[in-house]
Amino acid sequence: GTIRLPVLRVESYCRLLDAPGNLAAALTSFTTHGVNVSYIQSSAAPPGSGAQVAFFIELAGHARDTAVAHALAELQPLAAFVKVLGSFACGAPDRDALLGAATSPSSMRG
Repeated sequence: GTIRLPVLRVESYCRLLDAPGNLAAALTSFTTHGVNVSYIQSSAAPPGSGAQVAFFIELAGHARDTAVAHALAELQPLAAFVKVLGSFACGAPDRDALLGAATSPSSMRG
């Protein structure tokens, strides 16, 4: 029979610097490298973080994929903070639990 590999996703969190065009530039980096953004959620960035808005971004692929790594690296100059939360097979773990853990005070250092 056919072996079916799991569909992978990358969960990431970033706080973009408050500058015109930063969100568009961030999304363009994914387009440039052929990385599909399958989910994006915005939230207020923590006070004093140097950013106005934070984003949870779910990408198709694995954090070690060359295209994903290059696209995430291009976020660095646009962001006050970028963190890869992990690469997972679709369907596990629960997104809400993962995003809740990502915003805990201990995970925000960096």
